[in-house]
Amino acid sequence: RLHQIHDLQPYHCTYEDCTDPNRLYGVRREWVDHENQHRRVWHCYVHEEEFETQPDYMRHLHEKRLEHRPEDSSTEMVAAVVGASSKPHRDCPFCPTAFPDVATMQKHIRYHLERLALYALP
Repeated sequence: RLHQIHDLQPYHCTYEDCTDPNRLYGVRREWVDHENQHRRVWHCYVHEEEFETQPDYMRHLHEKRLEHRPEDSSTEMVAAVVGASSKPHRDCPFCPTAFPDVATMQKHIRYHLERLALYALP
């Protein structure tokens, strides 16, 4: 099954604003890594919050400066807290399904992509 999925390359980006929407992925991990780039946020681990832009995160650090260390504002530390959101920010792009978490969202969308690739076979 793994070889069939790899040969089919069923995975592609499902975000409308993608700059490389026609790229195909035969490996699920590569697809997930790509999709995670669209869900990039800045994490405040002190307050367990996520910020969609760096200026929002920097504003948070400034407003809560008494609760953060001075080095938290350094270029290196700001770059270190960037990562994929832990929350699903959208419903399924193929059907009207909402998700409780990111893992469920990725598994559900993966199912659609694999099924579509299989339907496309002659």
